[in-house]
Amino acid sequence: MKTITHKPIMLLAVFFAMSMPLVSLAQEFVTDVMLVGAETQSQRNSLLDKYRGEGWTVVDYDLNKGCGQKSDYIYLLYKTKGNIDGFSHGYVTGFYIRTGTDYPNELDVSGVNYKLVPYAGSSHFVDMKGDLNSNAGGAYIHLYYTEAILEPETAVTSIYFDANTAGGVPADGDTGPNGYDLNRGVSGSAYIYMHFTTGSYHKADRPTTWNLSEITQDLTLGDGDSVTGTLKEPFRIAIADGATVTLLDITIYLYNSNIQLAGITCEGDATIILSGANWVEGIHTYYPGIYVPAGKTLTIKGDGKLHALSGGTKMHSGQAAGIGGGRKLSSGNIVIESGTIHAVGNGYSPAIGGGYGAAGGDITIGAGISLVEADGQNGLYPIGAGIGGGTCGTINISDNLNNEVGQDVNAILLYPFEVPEEPEWDGNLDKVKTDYPTYYATAKNGMTITGTLSAARRVFIAPGATVKLKDAKIDYFYYFISPGITCEGDVTIILEGNNLVRGVDGNSPGIQVGPEGTTLTIKGNGSLLTQSGTQSMSDSYYASGIGASYFNKGSVGNIVIEGGNITAIGGENGAGIGAGYSVCGDITIKGGVVQATGGSSAPGIGAGRYSCGNINILGGTVYATGGKDGICSSSTGKASDITIADEIDMVVSTRGSSYYQFFNVGSSGTLSIGVGITHQVEDNTYTLIGLGLDDGIDSPLCETEEGAIYNLSGQRLSKMQKGINIIDGKKIMVK
Repeated sequence: MKTITHKPIMLLAVFFAMSMPLVSLAQEFVTDVMLVGAETQSQRNSLLDKYRGEGWTVVDYDLNKGCGQKSDYIYLLYKTKGNIDGFSHGYVTGFYIRTGTDYPNELDVSGVNYKLVPYAGSSHFVDMKGDLNSNAGGAYIHLYYTEAILEPETAVTSIYFDANTAGGVPADGDTGPNGYDLNRGVSGSAYIYMHFTTGSYHKADRPTTWNLSEITQDLTLGDGDSVTGTLKEPFRIAIADGATVTLLDITIYLYNSNIQLAGITCEGDATIILSGANWVEGIHTYYPGIYVPAGKTLTIKGDGKLHALSGGTKMHSGQAAGIGGGRKLSSGNIVIESGTIHAVGNGYSPAIGGGYGAAGGDITIGAGISLVEADGQNGLYPIGAGIGGGTCGTINISDNLNNEVGQDVNAILLYPFEVPEEPEWDGNLDKVKTDYPTYYATAKNGMTITGTLSAARRVFIAPGATVKLKDAKIDYFYYFISPGITCEGDVTIILEGNNLVRGVDGNSPGIQVGPEGTTLTIKGNGSLLTQSGTQSMSDSYYASGIGASYFNKGSVGNIVIEGGNITAIGGENGAGIGAGYSVCGDITIKGGVVQATGGSSAPGIGAGRYSCGNINILGGTVYATGGKDGICSSSTGKASDITIADEIDMVVSTRGSSYYQFFNVGSSGTLSIGVGITHQVEDNTYTLIGLGLDDGIDSPLCETEEGAIYNLSGQRLSKMQKGINIIDGKKIMVK
């Protein structure tokens, strides 16, 4: 056993470089560092050969030298690039060392960001996150590095180790002025001191425009840089301290539960200029879209748009702000001078400010903005500190801005008093050109909604109105919270032609029913495809196709379908028709052809995450397909009735598996099925054939041959086909 010669201490030591300025354009600078640990010589040789083949330089010095046969073999590796092509994420400019049992992935020391040197190799070495005394005893020692792309234009050119303290890298703490022994605390081990050389690089030669689609490693943006494109891999995207950068149509949307990163990390004070439309979401559920460190200030301006969301927003698992801090990660100051901003926080975090369990700095929103929409979702405030995070600094909102409650009760909309005037809408979606969510395109009684929506606009139907949907397409994905169509009261929709209506975001229904006590009636001869959120059900969670959204926080009214060919698709916890994360009223189907598909945790028709009223299927053809029950009126302890009348044409209920029910009324609800209905059950599908299906065969004008097979048109068949077959006056369903 190796003995520890002193008690391990928590030490943060600065490595100062031995300066050897070199000015040649051919100079190589260190861009990446890495530690490799191996338990055997053969494993060591294999790993080092592998990394040499990938372009790494191996410093040929075992950092556990003299520690005994049981200790790991540990080597430091690095990569270099030239003055012109090595600026993708900055050059390594120095190192820190930390001892003790607390070694986070990043450190903030006097306002400078330091990152733990990456590590690979044996399982024990990886578990210990690159401990330089791995399997040797002694103090816990972890190496950190810092990088820069701005001043002082001096970076590391090479790294080496020896036993000489003279010229070695000094450290503070109790080690004196002669450097820090990397074998500290291991009895009988060799003394190892770290050294590195530096040179001068030329900031003027660095590229100033970066395409996220093309980068292959972490990127730190410097002063004057612009960035565009879509991030393909979860790299760390940062803004250097003091830098002003331009975001030009960027997309950072790469959720990864194993990589704790914000979408963009400000390393200090930063200014972002917005150009085009930009979407930035935290990569990890604990991290914000844009992280502003405590004590620093982020200023946002420009004439573009920014959608900044907590990591994990679409799954409602986030615990961070859209702009500011993360889980137990306090935020600095945020100044929004201009631009269009939509920020979404999650998990008891505000949209703008500190994260969950974390404080926030000062927040200033100036009169030059076009729009700021801050949605705290289930946070306490849309702007401020996270719940349990203590205080927020001063919140300053210009007196020259309108301030109104948003679609969600935890959201606010801020916009200038003076906004461009626009003529009253006539129902033609093609004329809606202004990308401005505070304009509500409201259809009034007698109007026809037609055309294609191609701008961010909330579409409403006024209380008491009867409107036509005629070849309308509402399929504009945006980042404010809104159904495709919102009914403000009792509404009747008449279908003509082919219509498509999707929720604007992943947790809003295609068509949201009016408040509790109101009724949405759908009729006509046209078709309607309506869906919660986006085309991908994995991006849609708590809303129904027709009914309620995640954000109602209460109840919506009743749904009556009298005609039309309707396909309604809900999110993961939303019914095709009915409830989502909110309560829905009665559902009545009197006619038409209805195909209702619920998410993996919801029925085709009825109660989603929460309950609905009575379900009455009185006519028409209905296909209800659920991830759980086919048709369900029972949820969260509330049970309602299901009634299926003789006059239906057909009802097909498909459940997710045999674990679930075809018709779920709970313990106290009543299931009533007409006595004249034919029942057929096959695996997880239950088919009801009613008297409304007029086959023209029950009372033939001429005698039919016994056992003969006919279709619904009265044509004789040689064998049964898929669908309804008539044999001896009886309807038989074949799947």
